[in-house]
Amino acid sequence: MELVYPIYLDTTMMMGLLASLDEGLVEEATLEKVQGDSVQKKKGLSVGVKVSKLLSAFIDAEAKGDMSSQASHSVQSQYTSTIKYPSISLFIKLRELLKEKEYIKEMKSSSDVDSVELGDLIELGGIATPNPSLQISKVVNQLIPLIDPFLKMKENDLQAKALELRHIKPFTYTEEDGSVVQIDKRRIQDMQELKKIEISSVQIEREKYQIMSEMYKGLFPDEESDSILVSNDFVKSINIVYRQFARLNRIHDIFNGSWKCLGKVIGILKRDEEYDLLSGVPVGYMAKGEFDKLSTAFNNEQLRIDIPNSVLKGPAFKIATIAIFA
Repeated sequence: MELVYPIYLDTTMMMGLLASLDEGLVEEATLEKVQGDSVQKKKGLSVGVKVSKLLSAFIDAEAKGDMSSQASHSVQSQYTSTIKYPSISLFIKLRELLKEKEYIKEMKSSSDVDSVELGDLIELGGIATPNPSLQISKVVNQLIPLIDPFLKMKENDLQAKALELRHIKPFTYTEEDGSVVQIDKRRIQDMQELKKIEISSVQIEREKYQIMSEMYKGLFPDEESDSILVSNDFVKSINIVYRQFARLNRIHDIFNGSWKCLGKVIGILKRDEEYDLLSGVPVGYMAKGEFDKLSTAFNNEQLRIDIPNSVLKGPAFKIATIAIFA
């Protein structure tokens, strides 16, 4: 048995697969509504919970009765089982059973990729990175709060220079080549007008980014991440994920680590095909265009912002993710 640590585990999918493989985990249970310390049972439903053969590997005879009691007084929510089975142990057992029955296709080389079909269970390893939309969201959310103070400082600097020009008088100075340059009243007025235009331009830019800041809050909701990319030398996967299944709801902990992922193939991108990860989200293209402008404006020797490429080249799989683990 290989001991693994899942940092992401879809317990709903896991329990469903275990039930299919092991003749059911729970046959039937009473539906309840829990309020405070009281339990309100829905009338007319029978209770009959059975501990499966699989679970007998984890609990003794006395614990089985107690667990059956827990099951009959619990509700399995959409995302989390309220029956406190050891999830990691169950996942290890599920993976072992799936391998034993040869349900899992392991992606170990490029030759394994060609045999994959829609609906297959596959396991592959690689470096995990966020979807470009999440990268854009993260950088934009960091940059937007910095833009207004930055432009305000720029405006203040221009205002100070404009103030200096108000008190300046005509003068002459000598260039390095010995030529004499005269700054007359007309030229000073032109310089003052130029500073006014520069100040007005910065003020307009500030207003634009203040509006954009409000707009981006709607473009990039942070409630959940839609996908993670896992890449190696010969194949990539687009892993559909949900924040509530990640360890402590921290999807970001997965990024830039080397992981294995297990899931069901729901899409295939062939070797000569391309897929834009922002497709299906038209607003994403607009956001990326604005992000490109921000990145170009702020890139300098001290700050480097990489513009993510949203186009993925095959071969690649789109996966309904059961687990991401090491």
